[in-house]
Amino acid sequence: MQDYDIAIAFLGTWGIYQLKVTSVLLIYSLATGFHLMSIVFLPATPAHHCTIPLDSNLTLDWREAIIPVKEVGGKLERSSCSRYELSQVQNLSALGIRPTLGHTQNQTNLVSDHNLTENQVLLSSLRQEECKDGWTYDTTYFESTVVTKFNLVCEDGWRQPQTAFFFFLGGIVGSLICGPLSDCFGRKPILMASTTIMSVSSFALRFSPSWLAFAALYFFDGLGQVNTYIIVFVLMSEHLVGMPRMITTSMFLPWIEVVGSVLVAAVNYLVKEWKWVTLSMSVPGIVALFLARWLPESPRWLVSCGRLQEAEDIVRTAAKINGVEVPDVIFDWDVFFKLPSQTLGPVNLLKNEKMRIIIIMLWIIWLSIHMCYFGLSFNLTTLPANPYLSQIMLVAIEIPAYFASWIATQYFSRRASFCVFAVLGVIAMLFMKLTLNAHPLVSVFVAMVARFGILAAVNLLFIFTGELFPTVIRNSALSSCALFCRVGSCVAPYLEGLSVIGDYVPWAVISGLCFLCIVICVFLPETFKKPLYNTIEEMKFSLWLPCIRSADVEDAKVPEEPVVPEEKEQSSRL
Repeated sequence: MQDYDIAIAFLGTWGIYQLKVTSVLLIYSLATGFHLMSIVFLPATPAHHCTIPLDSNLTLDWREAIIPVKEVGGKLERSSCSRYELSQVQNLSALGIRPTLGHTQNQTNLVSDHNLTENQVLLSSLRQEECKDGWTYDTTYFESTVVTKFNLVCEDGWRQPQTAFFFFLGGIVGSLICGPLSDCFGRKPILMASTTIMSVSSFALRFSPSWLAFAALYFFDGLGQVNTYIIVFVLMSEHLVGMPRMITTSMFLPWIEVVGSVLVAAVNYLVKEWKWVTLSMSVPGIVALFLARWLPESPRWLVSCGRLQEAEDIVRTAAKINGVEVPDVIFDWDVFFKLPSQTLGPVNLLKNEKMRIIIIMLWIIWLSIHMCYFGLSFNLTTLPANPYLSQIMLVAIEIPAYFASWIATQYFSRRASFCVFAVLGVIAMLFMKLTLNAHPLVSVFVAMVARFGILAAVNLLFIFTGELFPTVIRNSALSSCALFCRVGSCVAPYLEGLSVIGDYVPWAVISGLCFLCIVICVFLPETFKKPLYNTIEEMKFSLWLPCIRSADVEDAKVPEEPVVPEEKEQSSRL
């Protein structure tokens, strides 16, 4: 079969057409960054305590003392879910009895009953009750969040982490259905559908009458977000060739998503109101939909489906925009028409012997590395800073990480680059627990190094996966891997629960998972400086074994040219 990259070589690797397509796709990437980082701010839980009614007629001493105080980590903290029984406190206040200062058990032990005067009472002797009048929330950083709107605290506190879970669950379902659909019906239609779902659901979040309604809409938001980013990545990979493809997919695409994440923090800082944040989340997606008229379908995908005339029309338009001469024949019909139309789904990843081993290995890697990534991310949100500064710190390290991964894609093999970055993350994570009690700057530095290594590995893995599979099934492969990514993200928050076994257990598990990724990656085929496959028949790969010469597992053979009747060939050209 004629090589697609050779057929469109006259377009050049970069021009006005490629710039236009890339710019539109980057707007879509910006929108996905907005939605992904919303999981940090929308379900944020401010400090809170039981509300004390203004008409409770309590003295100033009792209004300050009615919230129990306990010692946590050597510091006094007010209870979030209980108060001293209001009716009892009202009676004591009316009688002029004052509370002692013995708020904690250690302090009350210092006060004996015979040392109390007639107008004093030990707080530890009072009954406690739940927050019957609701909660009062700290508004230092947030005027309101989903948690404060629906009171997802105390006995309903289990719903707060489930909010992000529904977002990730939407990504899992979306990865199952949207990827195969884009391989069957085209990249652009499914991109439009995913972006529409993402934008409409985020806009509708503002009008959620209950937490269940919010969770349902957030599910669809996650469904649209993950698939929008995947299809944008695939479209950019298939529209561009050579160095521009490497630069945009490995560096500019994730950088723009980082910009979206920073903008979310900026919007939250300015408005501090979750309803306005959800409205702002829908704006980039709506803008991107209006720009869709300048985004063509992937010619590479059209060729793989046998729709050569449509692909040729798009390429001729691109040549006109770039101001280059078009050859009389772009896609040789005598060669390309003999290629059978292929629209393959994720099941074919397991049916085909060439891809079965590779996809299973990648599923394990994607699951494990993203458990590491999100497990590390959830831990870093506890850095000693306000949430906006913490978020900026978390995303700022992504810029050098993506730049480093891009440098690696240009000069080093995919396997070696992934392993080096992952090893850096493992080493840093092993040191994190040792430095938690050290100087804050030391612990923050080690945490950032760990995030740098894991982020660079994740970004390179995205590129590596896209290069391993042919055009006819590439999006299904990426979507299936994204499914395991979302499974890992759903499991990651629960890794912290392993600390009941031992403080080092969560970090040991995360580091072990990352090490597993390194071991498996060693056996993957190398794609460095190799052209993208268009069909399964073109695939030729080898498994690398340590100390053993690389050998081709199975050489793909292009089927012999079938005999096409002259009448059928002529009618098809029409």
